[in-house]
Amino acid sequence: MKISWQHLAPSYCDKLGLLAKLAAAESLSLYVVGGCLRDAIMQRSCADYDLAANSDPTSIAKQFAQKTNGHWFSLDKKRGYSRVIIKNKKNNHRNKITEYCVGDALKDQLQFDFAPLRAQTIDEDLKLRDFTINAMAVKLSTLNLENRTFELIDPCNGLKDLQQQRLRMCGERVLFDDPLRIVKGLRHCAQLGLTMCGETSTACRCYAPLISTIAGERIREEISKILIADH
Repeated sequence: MKISWQHLAPSYCDKLGLLAKLAAAESLSLYVVGGCLRDAIMQRSCADYDLAANSDPTSIAKQFAQKTNGHWFSLDKKRGYSRVIIKNKKNNHRNKITEYCVGDALKDQLQFDFAPLRAQTIDEDLKLRDFTINAMAVKLSTLNLENRTFELIDPCNGLKDLQQQRLRMCGERVLFDDPLRIVKGLRHCAQLGLTMCGETSTACRCYAPLISTIAGERIREEISKILIADH
């Protein structure tokens, strides 16, 4: 299904185009996944991008950092996770600032997280994610930067859930594996105006006691995001 990304600023287009070229040069399948696609569909801006590849994307991430004057660092060397931070470029003229905007706020950086797929295929990888609205992807080689459209990969029907303003887990196991996702689900409901479906709500109540096993700083971070939500 073709989806429009019309609000994507030129600065974003350039960087996604560069990533597509770097991936093609190494015959790597590189996908934009998760929340940034959700926000694109909702016409919300995003400055944090998650990218998944069919093999270790570390080389591409390093090249990307070098070509964009960004900073690369490893998040998990053993598993091939890394991040590139690109700082906002400011000059002496207030009206000449690179377009790194999220809503009405100016972001001081762009963040690109790189990771290998956690399964043999992108569809299988997406089914391992937390909620269906975050289980969508687009292969960068199919992204049309001229008219800003892309082919959506959506094995869990996240688009339908998003259109119906519904939060649905990809599978009950995801809450057991990381109980913090219960709090994250509440945050999504608060920020995006969603309602948990019955099955997801029941599972959240069932696994809620496991939240006590999560590090306090992780819980505080999610709760702080809920408190500043628009809804």
